[in-house]
Amino acid sequence: MTFLLKRKNQFRALALGVDRTESEAVERAIEYAVSDQRVRLHVLVVGINSYRNAVLNLSFAVPDAQGVAKFFRNNFGHLFKRSMSMKYTISMRRRRIFACV
Repeated sequence: MTFLLKRKNQFRALALGVDRTESEAVERAIEYAVSDQRVRLHVLVVGINSYRNAVLNLSFAVPDAQGVAKFFRNNFGHLFKRSMSMKYTISMRRRRIFACV
């Protein structure tokens, strides 16, 4: 994963033909302006392995969801105001629903 540096970033692009001849290169500079204000990112990741109808059960939905959440937390957590992670199981969800009734 590549991020822009906190300064002027120089990019150079060219194309190669099938016979490996190069096109004329094009260069562009992009200035990365850093803001001290960090924003909030909300990511809702849901993974369900078990269903009432066992034919629909999955094996990797929960691990995949955990992996996506971990990816965002590890790679982008420093860019945002706060990183919060919650894990709810079905029984926890039912308890919370019944507590509100």
